[in-house]
Amino acid sequence: MKRERNEIIQNYHELKKQKMHHYNVNTTKTILENLANEIIYEIFDYLDIFHIYDGFFDLNRRFKNLLINSNFPVQVNTSTITKTKFQYYYKKVILPNKNRINHLRLSNEFITDIIFSPSRLIIQFLQIESLVLDNIIYRSFKNISIYLMHLPKLRSLTLSFSEKLEHENVPFGHIFNLSNLKYFKITYIETNEYSPEPIDFTNYGHSSIEYLVINTHFHVESFNSLLFRFPKLRHLSIDSLRSSFHITKKIYQQDQPIPLEHLKFVSLKLDLVDLNNIEDMFKRFFRYVEVLHLATIQTCYECLNAKRWEQLISNFMPNLRVYDVYFHGFGLSNQLTFHELVNQFNSPFWTNKRWFFTHQHDDHEDLNNGIFYSINPYRSKDFTFYWQSNKEFCSYLRKTNFNSVQHVRIGSKQVTNNPVDYFPNATQLSVINHLGTFNQLFSSCLRSIIPLKNLTKVAIESFDCSLEGVMQK
Repeated sequence: MKRERNEIIQNYHELKKQKMHHYNVNTTKTILENLANEIIYEIFDYLDIFHIYDGFFDLNRRFKNLLINSNFPVQVNTSTITKTKFQYYYKKVILPNKNRINHLRLSNEFITDIIFSPSRLIIQFLQIESLVLDNIIYRSFKNISIYLMHLPKLRSLTLSFSEKLEHENVPFGHIFNLSNLKYFKITYIETNEYSPEPIDFTNYGHSSIEYLVINTHFHVESFNSLLFRFPKLRHLSIDSLRSSFHITKKIYQQDQPIPLEHLKFVSLKLDLVDLNNIEDMFKRFFRYVEVLHLATIQTCYECLNAKRWEQLISNFMPNLRVYDVYFHGFGLSNQLTFHELVNQFNSPFWTNKRWFFTHQHDDHEDLNNGIFYSINPYRSKDFTFYWQSNKEFCSYLRKTNFNSVQHVRIGSKQVTNNPVDYFPNATQLSVINHLGTFNQLFSSCLRSIIPLKNLTKVAIESFDCSLEGVMQK
């Protein structure tokens, strides 16, 4: 009897759990369906349009009508969709909503060709404000580019080409036809990648663009020509400002320099370019710049000329608040050494502005070369660390915490003790050079620069070490 009574009690509890689960499911469903349309539309703002249609379109008639009769803007991102799946979404989602799409991101050429076939179909997307064409080929862009001017609300255009472009096909000329464009970002590789030809902007009119991002090897002569054509520019970023080994034809400007009163932010990476190549442009165009980020890819000498920078900033860049630099530099035996150049940045001009710097060496056998960069704060999320940068070889170094760095790259030929840098928030580590002997010294020294428990990703790009060697206790 006792056993039978226990089974009855257990069955009762199981039945009660099932009823409660059924009640909770029905309650949740009732609450969702009772939400006001305005709240449901707010929920849709946090979801991808394709997920919205997958989850709600066939749920019931009310949700189907909400989607069909809605006026809320639609954002389309195809970056993770296969060709087969995209063809389904194209008919079910994109075509019925082409008058409501305000952001369109197309991830490759087959998707671009499907949507804009024939090319003139692009003018039916009259609400587009932002257009992103990733991994596009030049032929596809050329076909639709002549119709972009018929998109009255287009404010932002991002282009990324999957093939190398011939010099004459670099599509800067097309953006001058877009009178309402405010943001333009372009990523491409030229066929003559490391010796790019300058682009002559003198034949173009003035552009309305305010934010300009160029990711390519961009010739320094093009840079000079470009600044004359963007009077409304606020933000300028060039990933690689490059000179050529061969003699380049100069581009002569007939116009007087325009005061770029709105230009507040400039970020440049210099490749085979030194201060000699850009100083004149700084004087003519950068009076109103407040934030300057500069980095060199190749070694330079004049970029470490503190007195020259003092004169340039004092006389021609009086509004500068942030001077953030990362220079690969060297000293000259018959002039100033590397350390003498670096120490000139400790004068009152720099300290009064609270601009502080430090350096490191990538080869302890040659202390006349090094990397000079801003600290307090160091703003970049990546950092290349050299074991040779320690006080055993260079007495000028001082302890520095790099709180912003998330990814540390170790590039060295040997492991040394007493490192002076620490990366408390790093979560990624890459070993990118030949470290030779790989012993317990490495792992113990590694703990002195990175909290290993925080690492989520480790990449070994060296033939001389293994993951076990990195993480050994």
